[in-house]
Amino acid sequence: MSLFPPLVIAGIWGATLSSAFGSILGAPRILQAASADKITPKFFSKGHGKENEPRNALLLSFVIAEAGILIGELDIIARIVSMFFITTYGFLNLSCFFESWASPDFRPDFKVPKAASIIGSVTAFFIMIQLDFVAFIGATIIFGLVFFLIKRRELKLDTGDAWNGVWNMLVKTGLNRLKKDSENQRNWLPNLILFSGRQHVRPHLIELANWIAAKRGIISNFNLVENKDIKSISAKSINEISDSDDSKDYFFREIECNDMYECMEIIPKLYGFTGIEPNTILLG
Repeated sequence: MSLFPPLVIAGIWGATLSSAFGSILGAPRILQAASADKITPKFFSKGHGKENEPRNALLLSFVIAEAGILIGELDIIARIVSMFFITTYGFLNLSCFFESWASPDFRPDFKVPKAASIIGSVTAFFIMIQLDFVAFIGATIIFGLVFFLIKRRELKLDTGDAWNGVWNMLVKTGLNRLKKDSENQRNWLPNLILFSGRQHVRPHLIELANWIAAKRGIISNFNLVENKDIKSISAKSINEISDSDDSKDYFFREIECNDMYECMEIIPKLYGFTGIEPNTILLG
């Protein structure tokens, strides 16, 4: 191509126009969608016409593009744009890894190995550091501010949170590991079943259980409600209830049962998972 210079110029113009049209058409709609999800100001979510054209978002996109033109230094623009593009690629790969690992409903037609996603993410961040460390720090700070802004506003999308799947997979992995290593367990860890009722009924039992567990064991507090109309314990009779703000140190369950003493005998036999079966009962 270098033998015929006009082809080089045509290629530069083609790449420039392609990126320009892609940005001017895609950026406003992305901003409009983010505003519809209440991530950015609602003003940009408003559309016009039958096609819901994002005119308000287009104005902001134009201002940002014009600011880049007025800078007049391609080196400065390249540093900024490169960081955001590579950061996007890095987070896309990281999201793909987490979704593939922890989300059962993430089943794309084009499957990529988990290792490829995590390697791509690490490589993207490594390239950012090598290209421009100062710009990398700036991009990291901006993305961090966006994250804390969303976290502070407690925004929840209909798509759900991938971290729930991550925690579920960690719990599953831990349970499988405990199941394999249960025979070689060196230290005794308390896994208490506590029949104290609600916190205000027998608070001294909860204090004693917390002292025994020492923030390392597991405490499950049960409040048994006697109801003669119930013939047996079922899923409908078991309620997970937050006892109070202090219930973060233990799990609280409220169960309706016909015979309270029979229920106290059944619960320790059925409650728990392999590897963390209850080993202590505390009542009073």
